[in-house]
Amino acid sequence: MLSEVTWSWLTDALAASGAEYANASGTATRVLSRGFGELADQGESAHIELRASWSPGGNDMSGHVQAWATLLCMLAGLPPTSDAVSIDAHKRERG
Repeated sequence: MLSEVTWSWLTDALAASGAEYANASGTATRVLSRGFGELADQGESAHIELRASWSPGGNDMSGHVQAWATLLCMLAGLPPTSDAVSIDAHKRERG
């Protein structure tokens, strides 16, 4: 289901930014890995690769750029935010 979710992040980001588009296509590839033997310390990992293209409608590309930036943030694990919310980058020290 990870591939479907990743694709929906793209289409949701395009919709949320108001970007007009047609002919969306692409692939979402997931890779699951687990280290064994001398690589056992690597443990398990999962990676997702999204290749996407679409045809922008109109001449205003700002919504498309915003959608792509939103998608990259989501793929990087940053939570969606609004202008009224800021992400506190400071870590709490444990005592």
